[in-house]
Amino acid sequence: MVEIINIDIYLNTVVVAAGIDAKEFDMLYYDNVTKFTNEEYERIRKDIVDENSCNGLTAQLDNGNVFVFIRKGQERIDLTVAHELFHATHNILKHAGVEIGENGESYAYLIGWLTNEYYYRLEKSRSKGK
Repeated sequence: MVEIINIDIYLNTVVVAAGIDAKEFDMLYYDNVTKFTNEEYERIRKDIVDENSCNGLTAQLDNGNVFVFIRKGQERIDLTVAHELFHATHNILKHAGVEIGENGESYAYLIGWLTNEYYYRLEKSRSKGK
């Protein structure tokens, strides 16, 4: 699943790539969907190819967008999803100049919204594949 989640209020986009392999990541890069720099592409691809590297990763791209990768088999592992979506939330809000504050409400709201979007789109993607 590759999904582009626009977050209009922060003028930002999260590109979620869940369960893809290196070949599918290459297609993302070559199609220029996310406008990776060569350096970003090489750095992210290295972790995607190394199956022992990580279960997921999140990268703040030079263009301000956020890329989230969740390794195949981890798409429904809440620990991995929550971990990566927290990083995405932090990157988005930091880029927008929003600090966590005393109660962290902006973080809590955005991570909840992103999690809902992620699982909604995952289910939608899975039901199309059937």
